Amino acid sequence: MYFLCIHSWYAVIHPTLFEQQVASLAAVTDGSDTTAATTTTTPEHPNPNADRPAKTAALLVAAMYLLTRMRTTDAGPQPIFDETYRTVKRLLSSLLLACAGDPHPDVEVVQCGALVALYEYGHGDAVTAYRTLSQAVVTARVLGIRPAQLAEGRGGDIGMMMGTGAGAEEEQSGGLWWGMFILEQFIHQDENAVDFPFLLESPTRNTLLPETPPTTPPPNSTGGQTGTRSGAGMPMSPPSLPRHLSTNILIGTEKFAGFQLSAKTACLFHRALRIDKERDARPGKMPLVSTYADLDREIRESTLTLLGETLDWEDMLDCFAMLVSALFTLYMPYLSILESTQRFSSAPASSLVASSAEISTAMAALRFACKMSTDISCKLNANFGSAPRSPAFLCAPAGATCYLVIQAYAALRRIFPEERAECEANIEEKFESLKLFSFRWGIAEKMMSQLEKKLNVDRNHYLQRSRLVPPPHTMCFDFTPR
Repeated sequence: MYFLCIHSWYAVIHPTLFEQQVASLAAVTDGSDTTAATTTTTPEHPNPNADRPAKTAALLVAAMYLLTRMRTTDAGPQPIFDETYRTVKRLLSSLLLACAGDPHPDVEVVQCGALVALYEYGHGDAVTAYRTLSQAVVTARVLGIRPAQLAEGRGGDIGMMMGTGAGAEEEQSGGLWWGMFILEQFIHQDENAVDFPFLLESPTRNTLLPETPPTTPPPNSTGGQTGTRSGAGMPMSPPSLPRHLSTNILIGTEKFAGFQLSAKTACLFHRALRIDKERDARPGKMPLVSTYADLDREIRESTLTLLGETLDWEDMLDCFAMLVSALFTLYMPYLSILESTQRFSSAPASSLVASSAEISTAMAALRFACKMSTDISCKLNANFGSAPRSPAFLCAPAGATCYLVIQAYAALRRIFPEERAECEANIEEKFESLKLFSFRWGIAEKMMSQLEKKLNVDRNHYLQRSRLVPPPHTMCFDFTPR
């Protein structure tokens, strides 16, 4: 299920290499593979690490299993930080600690760290996720895990990597680094982690975006293979491997694969977060929008390009979440500045906006971001409301973006009283999305609780007309087209 629902935007495990690991693990389990034990262990000199590959492979499977669990079904809320999680975390912590003195740690330990960190973030604990990810990043540096770089004098198309052997290991290394980079950007958006330092370096213009190692799902009900996500959404292998693209390629100018889009939008999000960390944080200090006008333009054009090219927005939720969140990161401070200015002025808010190019630009960007996110929510909510299906494909980070949109609408209804009814309707739509995401991820439940406290609202007021109900347990793992 990991490869069906998460791999497309968080490809930290290479399917070919994982298949080899599982085969080896099965051989050790049934006793058919005795080579390692007979060649490395004797009664006089036992080797305590002889079965370490099998143990790390088993832990990797357990970490993948964690990410496939639904939070809520018709059976009620399911345990999240339960004994299974605590066992995986305890074993992972011991392996990460052992890696401190190991010159050749196992890459599976880093993969487990990346998966567990996503699980922790996805269920609402960004601070713990940051700690877990930081340990994984340290081990990744020891292993030399990093993204590939564009060779000097080469163009955007540098040829294809092979799908097996050294090529598969290179693909996995690049995918693992990019997966951790993507997750880190969402962690830094959390209010409890916003001041934490970056763990991974900023990608340069010559850094290559990752490849998404193809996976082959089971046949559909007609006995054939579907070429794209259909109905419940079975992801398929691309017909051919994409070109190797660097981070400086603009969305819309080249054909990006799914994971490449996730990495590219994460780069834009990272630039916005870095600007936010480095600008003057004194109350009332006006950031200069001209300093990031190019970034603003690229974010908006990328968003519109994806909206125009994507038939199923559900496929691109993580990308839309990062693009919208990037705009909020850049421009949310202007809302408090506008509110503060309004308190000491008798002029209407519209006049204050028109009188300042900075605030005018910020408000236009925030309205753009709010509209894009709300339009996507409307479509997503309607799809799930009219034809219930598995929420397994919903990505964790989109819940945090809904939180920002609701905060923005709450501010807009205060600043512009004449827009209150429209803002209320949009807040209702975003709460509906959070309810939908809460079936899959605990972070959505946390966001709703935080909004109730911060805005002094009751979620039930906005959800009273909701048609969404927790899906049956069997539907959560049913991926046949509907």
